[in-house]
Amino acid sequence: MAVFDAAIQPIDVSLARLRQLSAHEVGHTIGFSHNFAASTYGDRASVMDYPAPRVKIAADGSLDLSDAYGVGIGEWDKFMVRYAYSDFGAGSEEQGLENLLDEAAQKKLLYLSDADARPSGAANPLSNLWDNGTDPIEELDHLMKVRRIALSRLDEDDLLAGQNLSDLETVLVPVYLYHRYQVDAVAKMIGGFDYDYAVVGESRKPVEALPVARQQAALEALLATIDPNELAIPNRLLKKLAPKPNSSAMDRERFETRTAMIFDPDAAVRTAARTTLSQILQPERMARLAAYGTNDWNPRVVLEKVIAHVTQRADRDPHVHDIIEYTLVRELINLAADESTSHAVRAAATNSLVRLSGRFQQATRSASRDQSQHYLRIVYEIDRFRDRPHAEAEPVKPQTTPPGSPIGSGRQ
Repeated sequence: MAVFDAAIQPIDVSLARLRQLSAHEVGHTIGFSHNFAASTYGDRASVMDYPAPRVKIAADGSLDLSDAYGVGIGEWDKFMVRYAYSDFGAGSEEQGLENLLDEAAQKKLLYLSDADARPSGAANPLSNLWDNGTDPIEELDHLMKVRRIALSRLDEDDLLAGQNLSDLETVLVPVYLYHRYQVDAVAKMIGGFDYDYAVVGESRKPVEALPVARQQAALEALLATIDPNELAIPNRLLKKLAPKPNSSAMDRERFETRTAMIFDPDAAVRTAARTTLSQILQPERMARLAAYGTNDWNPRVVLEKVIAHVTQRADRDPHVHDIIEYTLVRELINLAADESTSHAVRAAATNSLVRLSGRFQQATRSASRDQSQHYLRIVYEIDRFRDRPHAEAEPVKPQTTPPGSPIGSGRQ
């Protein structure tokens, strides 16, 4: 059964994307910058955002790309044309621009820049690349449904006649990681803040942390993406992932492998697990939780919830589960060792590792041989981190105090 609706031709989807891209580049030509918040209000409010293809689920379960990309410009683009190019005649240009800004504020035409979207530690969940929808959590849930359908139906029939069967892997990769950009968007809700730009005298919303309930819902949605049953690749598909002919060289569109020419399913699981876990445990995100959190919502609480979810073993593929569990331990070690984040975050990560080491050490007594090996490896990794040698201690560099003297270095 085909993944996509057979009535939708790939060339039509490609042309729709090129049409949207052309409008985007024309926008740059006439002076417009990106607005990475525009995908979260209205219906495709700006061609100056980066659009993800909108994939619908048809009644027969196939995926519908008939509305993958928008046509025409959006509400934000129309506002920008008016703001940049309006001729106010004999009236005051300053007042005319102020009136346009007030109108945009009333319509809630939010603007957020590249700096709010691209950094891994960015804080505003409304500013993202390659996302859709007004609610990041709902959109992630939808994308996971699309991903399940695509993985369940993916087959060599989705390749062109005469195409190498090895190319099925290059189709698998974007399907398997189809949710990755929406993971970024939802992760920004954890330790996330709602804010807008403003100048003195404007009435704008304050800088506020997202409600804890929304942050908790975001964490639950993210943890659902690393369930072993979601990440396991169907056996029928593994049997069809043939090696590349005539070349042993890998390319960037495939997963890194530890199995030479044969497809490495563990690499896919590791990649997907780290995609989610590294976003949840992002150092700046965790530092915001430490600085602005509460007794019920802080780095310790988040780490406890992540560990409880990942280590729960009921009805899960044990091998895939081990990979996810090990990936979590490695991410916790990275967080505990990261000197760029706060002391509270490193303390919480270190405490989690100590407790996991003791827990897994005890678990080896009743585990199977294979499971015991897995637990002992984790214990070894944690203990090696805790016992790592250190160079001779150097004085801690003090945090720089902003200069106060209006002249010179400020020294007496």
